[in-house]
Amino acid sequence: MEKRIPVTNNGAMMLYVGANMVPPGETRDFPESQVPHHLRPAPVEVKEETPADPLASLLDGNVPSVVAALPELSVEQLEKLGEMEQAGGKRKGVLNALAEALLTRAANKDALDKIVLLSDEELAAALKEAGTDINAAPEYIAALKAELAKRLAE
Repeated sequence: MEKRIPVTNNGAMMLYVGANMVPPGETRDFPESQVPHHLRPAPVEVKEETPADPLASLLDGNVPSVVAALPELSVEQLEKLGEMEQAGGKRKGVLNALAEALLTRAANKDALDKIVLLSDEELAAALKEAGTDINAAPEYIAALKAELAKRLAE
């Protein structure tokens, strides 16, 4: 069955739709194929819902919940989160934790980049030292082990 479109005559004269008349002030339903385009209702624009930004919802939490989530975020996400916090709440605890996380990531990246430049003896010493250091980043220890395994396989 074809879709039907209501046509209302808001004028003072008869309105003709195909071979049918619509008296002034009345509404009639017609098959879509018979209704001229200028009498059809305007198409309804469907607004796409933008998904909620997970970083924005993270900032809705309190300082300890935001700080606890920082290790799971990438550097880009940390930077964006910092910009959002600067524009919004400017909570000192969140901003300090973000700065510390970014600095730690930068230091770890530098250390990870230098691993391939270490000699075999330096690599073994660094691995031994990292194994006894309780503050050593797990990524750093994993990178040292991976480099050692790579060199042993050669």
